[in-house]
Amino acid sequence: MKKALASLLAAGMAASLLAGCGGSSSTAASTADTSTAASTEASSTAESDAPLEGEITFWHSFTQGARMEAVQKAADKFMEANPGVKINIETYSWGDFNTKWNAGLTTGDLPDMSTAQGTGEVVEMLNADVLTPIDDMVDDIGRDRFSANALADMTSDGATYGVPYYSHAQVMWYRTDLLEAAGLEVPKTWDEFYDAAVTLTKDGQYGAAFSCSPNDLLSTRYLNYYVVSAGSSLLNDDLTANLTSKEAIDGINFWLKVYKNCSPAETINYTVNDHATLFYQGKTAFDFNSGFMIGGVQNNTPEIAQYVRCPA
Repeated sequence: MKKALASLLAAGMAASLLAGCGGSSSTAASTADTSTAASTEASSTAESDAPLEGEITFWHSFTQGARMEAVQKAADKFMEANPGVKINIETYSWGDFNTKWNAGLTTGDLPDMSTAQGTGEVVEMLNADVLTPIDDMVDDIGRDRFSANALADMTSDGATYGVPYYSHAQVMWYRTDLLEAAGLEVPKTWDEFYDAAVTLTKDGQYGAAFSCSPNDLLSTRYLNYYVVSAGSSLLNDDLTANLTSKEAIDGINFWLKVYKNCSPAETINYTVNDHATLFYQGKTAFDFNSGFMIGGVQNNTPEIAQYVRCPA
């Protein structure tokens, strides 16, 4: 059964999030005479013991080298252990991922498994009725190994439709060498950050980047940093968008000021990968991102890695 095959693969990969509910598959187990309860039980036992056979399509958006290689390695390991299984992996950039899913909803060309870029996309897929519950997989892995809140975000009517595979800790990254050369301290407030970023914008170097591609989430993420630090939220109590509060308006004006005065002009169309690459290559002095920044810097400009820090 393809659902069972996909669930086993998802459990083995640990980078999966969603199990789809379309497609066909084959199994080596022969169907026994099901006219009696005894023969039905025997058939079920035979199928569970039979070698897995079938074809699985898996979509993901891990375009970075090491992460993409880890996904392929996990799939290769599963296929080696199950020679009758073929896993087709399709990789899409974050900017193209949502477009690909929306097209698939229209044409019916959807994967058996997929990652998602947050619980919001899980809800969209649930609303489109294209997901199947994976409680059996979650229970096999161990439900207590996952954050209860994260599982709750992917649960509807008592059924779980996805599993969390990592969580980001977003921090401010900065270059100690650039700060020291300019006689600057590590900023502790938004005003200090802005002043330092403006000071460090010179000679082809930029203080910070503010990226606004409509195909990505960075502008919302950056606005959320500002609003949350001011003790507010981008959501009202009824979960509708809150973009007219004083904190939200102040945040919009703040990041617009950053974009105008210390960010490359082309970042207005940058996605998250384009944005991060600026810091990887040493072109920006500050960035807000997760621990992936270290690997990006080491792979692109290892000579500056020793100067990259985040506040303790």
